[in-house]
Amino acid sequence: MIRKPHFLKGTFFFVALLMLIAVIASGCATKEYVKEQIDPVADRVKKLDDRLASIEKRIAAIDGKMDGFSKDLEDAKKAAEEAKKLNQSAIERAEKAADRAEKAAAKAVKVFEEKQRK
Repeated sequence: MIRKPHFLKGTFFFVALLMLIAVIASGCATKEYVKEQIDPVADRVKKLDDRLASIEKRIAAIDGKMDGFSKDLEDAKKAAEEAKKLNQSAIERAEKAADRAEKAAAKAVKVFEEKQRK
């Protein structure tokens, strides 16, 4: 069997260890680097959250107004129905009054004609 010199064995492990340290060191991000990368994204997310909250408030206000408009519309419909009923009742009373006036006028004409004959 061929024996390798002892110093090559130690050098190989030393070089492998140095390479491993270099790979680990170059692949690790420092907290500062991560913070620098994340902060702008976090700021944008916060701004978007704030805009979303503002939009949600405006939508809630519009919903509240729409509920008020719906109630007002229902009230207006009820008032219109009531006015329609009152109008119909007034028309019926006016027609009855016109009929009574026509009958009274006819009676007055009869009475006048009878007095003219005498």
